[in-house]
Amino acid sequence: MIGTPVHKADGKLDDGVQWWLHQVNRGIRLRKFSQEDRWSENESFDDMRQWDGSEGDIDGDSEATINKVGSWIRTHRAALAFHNPKVKVTPKSAAGWGSINVPVMGPDGTPQLDEMGQVVVRPVQKYKVREQLLNEIISAPIFGLKKTISRLVKSGTLAYGALKTGYRPVFETEYQDDPAEQMVKVTADGIDWSGYQMNPVTGAPAFDEDGNLIPKTSIPIWEEWFIDWVHYRHIVIDPDGGNDFYRHSWVAQEIIRPLEDVKKDPLFKNTKDLKGGGDLHDESERQATYADPDWMSDPDIKDKSEMVRLFEIWDMKNQRLIVLADGHGKYLRNEAIPRGVRYSPFVFYRPNEVIGEDEQFYPRAPVTDLAPINKEYNKARTQQLRAMKKSNRKVMTRKGALDREAMEALTNDTDMAVVKVKVDGAYGIDGAVIPFNSPAISESLYANIQYIARDFDEVAGQPGEARGVASSKTATQVDALGQYAGLRLDFDRTVLVDCLTEAIKKLDDSLEANMTKERAISILGEDGQAWVGIIDPDMIICDCDVSIDIEDMLPVDSARQAAHGRSTRSRPMPSYGTSPTSTAPA
Repeated sequence: MIGTPVHKADGKLDDGVQWWLHQVNRGIRLRKFSQEDRWSENESFDDMRQWDGSEGDIDGDSEATINKVGSWIRTHRAALAFHNPKVKVTPKSAAGWGSINVPVMGPDGTPQLDEMGQVVVRPVQKYKVREQLLNEIISAPIFGLKKTISRLVKSGTLAYGALKTGYRPVFETEYQDDPAEQMVKVTADGIDWSGYQMNPVTGAPAFDEDGNLIPKTSIPIWEEWFIDWVHYRHIVIDPDGGNDFYRHSWVAQEIIRPLEDVKKDPLFKNTKDLKGGGDLHDESERQATYADPDWMSDPDIKDKSEMVRLFEIWDMKNQRLIVLADGHGKYLRNEAIPRGVRYSPFVFYRPNEVIGEDEQFYPRAPVTDLAPINKEYNKARTQQLRAMKKSNRKVMTRKGALDREAMEALTNDTDMAVVKVKVDGAYGIDGAVIPFNSPAISESLYANIQYIARDFDEVAGQPGEARGVASSKTATQVDALGQYAGLRLDFDRTVLVDCLTEAIKKLDDSLEANMTKERAISILGEDGQAWVGIIDPDMIICDCDVSIDIEDMLPVDSARQAAHGRSTRSRPMPSYGTSPTSTAPA
């Protein structure tokens, strides 16, 4: 269902639903008719389906499928982001530079107490607490940042990259927007505060910004933040927005979810009359996968296979979060954009923007330029293979000179086979067997293949040395190629760093706005020893910026590291060549 036209809403419509479905449909049609053919060809080359989207054959001869595009993508991904980045926080006000007292966590997971029964605390600068918290969140294995960045870079080579940042709380009971009022209970043992959130350090009741008690029903038992990669085919762009995303009025994400799950989701309303717009399989998949074409007649299978196509719309103009279902006339969600989200949760990686008569958001991805050259290269190699097949050795003999046994001995693969030839008075042994020389393959075909390979390297901005091919004849040529290829690579890496910095800043904003639970983080003390501190939301509040050190993401040259006697993460490996390129921090 992703990418298909949007159905008009049926029945009674809420105000604005039909207009929003129309706007989303315009965005889908613009994407479909201007971009999706390009993306499909790029994806085919990356997936080794280079001949009209399949490994087809012409005249019975298999086509050459040499994937130079795939080789370029693998090198490009590794060169741009080999390691996970580390975040650096810079305070924008004096408060961020000040110290705060952080409780030390004891072996039992609670604040450590001294001999006087007081909580043991250590002074730490506030921005360092926030910096360490961010780095621990994004470096956790379950966060998956390395894989997310890798997918972002690869999607940027095929179409464009998209990240989504957000907050995902986990509640012990179903989340309630308006929880029932809870009263403080007075018991024989004293006041019972069990219905309210308690401060983990002081043990006293916690209060919100307005000085009110915080009911436990509104506090999650666990909190997660995420930066996820979103497929470019699932993003719908405002068709009137132009090249600059921050001038767009809205952006939407297409999401496919089971109808059953959507109806159970407590965040959605008006789901009583909601119907599925499709199922897990289309008709061709059903026929190919299931022997019984009527398998969907089973009510249990049919109900659980019904899917709903949702549009999660971020209305930046009116600061609203809207969720609609394709063909459904009511809002599933229509509320203010959640706290901590500035503009939208999306960040885009577009290193190759298009500037033409009309401004457009969609870039021309690098593989779009490389695919035609790879196609030409495969055609030339296919011609070479066919020419080689036509150059098979042939033998002419006089009738009667060779019997079947002798002919077999002459044409088989056996070395030093004995061939018996019948000789009569009409001709001698030298005329009995006449071999034909193989026709020579044109030198221009070989030269053309080399020219095509050279064009590929030029357009890719990546010399053959980067892919294990010695295309240069001298060290000077290698050095020059490395420097100029490094310029392109450094530019793409800088664009990537800007994208990641923006995503992590959105994560940082969401962290400050939504964090409600205390967390334990590892802190490096002034004596060089790490200790575990317990922090609460108030400890991280400060006006600050975030940045990424670009050198943290670079691969390293172990030989050069050994020559300089430094650690393996202290010096970047040169970009494609022998000389290091300039890599200033973002």
